[in-house]
Amino acid sequence: MVMTLDAPRTERVSTLKLKRKMPKAEAALIPPYVDVPSAPIYDPRKSEEHALYEEQQVWRVELLMTKGIRRKGDLMTMLGIKDYRAMDCYIARVSARWEMTGTTKDHARHRGEGLNRLDLIESELWSGLGNIEDPRIRIKTLTAILKLQVRRAELQGLTPKVIERLGLDTANTVSFAKAKADHDKVSRIAARMLELIANG
Repeated sequence: MVMTLDAPRTERVSTLKLKRKMPKAEAALIPPYVDVPSAPIYDPRKSEEHALYEEQQVWRVELLMTKGIRRKGDLMTMLGIKDYRAMDCYIARVSARWEMTGTTKDHARHRGEGLNRLDLIESELWSGLGNIEDPRIRIKTLTAILKLQVRRAELQGLTPKVIERLGLDTANTVSFAKAKADHDKVSRIAARMLELIANG
């Protein structure tokens, strides 16, 4: 069992059996282990707690779906949920959330899922960063975070050309190209400083 101070109790579970039943391309996207949060802390039999219980169940389902676990039976087994209709409802609610996250256009659900997955990965990278003492690994972690932010901007359609066409008053604002160049320069300086620390 993995215990944390600020998060619900989780249990680390192997995904080896699940991956054997999947196509190789799909199985490659799933990590070898996933952290499954414990059951909701609210009692569904109490009317005042039922909605909170359902919200926590949806969150548990979304967490595993973001990590690539999509099949209803697999989700039910890992989360200990025995009600098929309830699971259908949880999956539908997660899909609806992703559609709203990704807007209502074509491929909205996939865009929303991608954004949620990036949020999860970035959160885990930031959480782990504080425990990394090796400056070289810190550099790699920060680089990965930067790449995630670029990918998120792409999923949201915020390419450099789009940002420059947002109708900004060029007389009073710095161009995106110059701002990006300044940001890249600062990033290179920071990376160089970390390298010097690592070698020194």
